[in-house]
Amino acid sequence: MIQAGVLGEVTAIRCGWLRRKGVPGVGTWFTRRELAGGGVLTDLGSHLIDLALWLSGRPTVLSTTGVLDRRLESTGQTSWYLPGEAPAETTWDVEVSATGFIVCQGPLTIFVEVSWDCGVPYDQTYLYVRGRQGLARLKTLFGFSPSGYRPEYPLRVWQADHPVAVTATSAKDLLQPYQAQWKFFIDSLRSGRSLRPELQDSVATVQVVEAMYRSAEVPGVQVNSH
Repeated sequence: MIQAGVLGEVTAIRCGWLRRKGVPGVGTWFTRRELAGGGVLTDLGSHLIDLALWLSGRPTVLSTTGVLDRRLESTGQTSWYLPGEAPAETTWDVEVSATGFIVCQGPLTIFVEVSWDCGVPYDQTYLYVRGRQGLARLKTLFGFSPSGYRPEYPLRVWQADHPVAVTATSAKDLLQPYQAQWKFFIDSLRSGRSLRPELQDSVATVQVVEAMYRSAEVPGVQVNSH
């Protein structure tokens, strides 16, 4: 839809990945910064940031602001892999929730929120892409979620001249995205299109994540990601 110009020039992206109870292994390397490098921003946020930058054509990032929360609100049933309460002797020095704001060159801004344990009714991933001609909303599950919920119509589109949302074709078919990936892969092999991800794209995503961490150490200060 973006490539086809349905939304017009993209001006804002808002995305989130929220787990009801989903700390990945309390007491394991996941919750130790020296081993994991970070918490939920590294684990979940990096994927959303990479997706947002890719959808918007890899724009130049001007500034980044991040806010981290290391408080674990729940004491029981928070972990996916270790049921029950967290061990008494748990090394916990990473964030359980994070919020970030990215300002890019041109009219684009990106908002990101992620959490391992935030008390929502069910696990959810959402993505809003707003352009000058319309808005697309995707509500789905990004990866495995034991307490997830899939909306009947995950992908909806509002256009400037259509106040009523339009449901994208095949949006209810859970296999459709995978079939589209298979088709893209096969077409790439036939056409000689490179399937290798660009190293600089991965580096740019990591730079934004690192900039959010630096920003969080000095609240109220925006950090240039470069």
